[in-house]
Amino acid sequence: MRLTEPALPQDSEATPGAAATIPTSTTPRLLVPVAATRPSLPAPSPSLPDAETAPVAVAPTIPATASGFPPGYAAPTSWYARRGKRLFDLALTSCVLVVAAPVMLGVFVALRFAFPGESIVLRQRRVGLNGQDFDMLKFRTMRPSRRRLHVAIDGPDRRVTHKSDTDPRHTRIGRLLRQYSIDELPQLLNVMRGDMSLVGPRPELSTVADEKGLRYHPRYLVAPGLTGEWQVTLRQSGAMLFETVDEDLPYLGRVTLRNDLSVLVRTLSGSVLGGGR
Repeated sequence: MRLTEPALPQDSEATPGAAATIPTSTTPRLLVPVAATRPSLPAPSPSLPDAETAPVAVAPTIPATASGFPPGYAAPTSWYARRGKRLFDLALTSCVLVVAAPVMLGVFVALRFAFPGESIVLRQRRVGLNGQDFDMLKFRTMRPSRRRLHVAIDGPDRRVTHKSDTDPRHTRIGRLLRQYSIDELPQLLNVMRGDMSLVGPRPELSTVADEKGLRYHPRYLVAPGLTGEWQVTLRQSGAMLFETVDEDLPYLGRVTLRNDLSVLVRTLSGSVLGGGR
């Protein structure tokens, strides 16, 4: 027996006032797919894409791991680079902090008198391992604010991204701290926290790294250091850090205990002789 579909009730909109009737017949009906009875919809306009199929705009993301670095470079994989260096940092930094704590306390008190009402320990956003930002600690050595207050300088003004020896905001105590790199002592806490290592490329300011396109420079495949090879070779040259970033690349191939000890010894001798600026 052929199954047939009963007549559909009249559309109530076509005939105003007519009531729709519900079929009561028990005769089996031929089931017709809904798609066959529904009128086809017009294709969506190119200017108005369908809400279900239109691509969703996604904000661009910055790579957060080493995959953002240029090809051909990789982080050191030796046991010392992966495990030993961190153990070395923790052991030596703990000992240094015991000795340096009284010095840091004395400096803090002296700076409190030199800069009343100002923060003594500064937090600077720097680029660290794998291009991640962190807050680098440092003692204040200049009158605030070196980067926002614009005054005349007798000499080339490089204060936007670099220190200037002729900047009038220098203070006597600040010059002394910088000369012997004492202003860097708070970074021992960065080392203990894991933001930095004792030896590694010096971290650049985040704003400068982004401006120069250096956030994923291969030098950040290793943790930044309190001191590094740039610190003991080019620091006195007057060149800006971002101008000499490639000088740190050889360090990627010589992350060893022997080399780190050598850099630390040269840094200590330079600090004792007042080689900071």
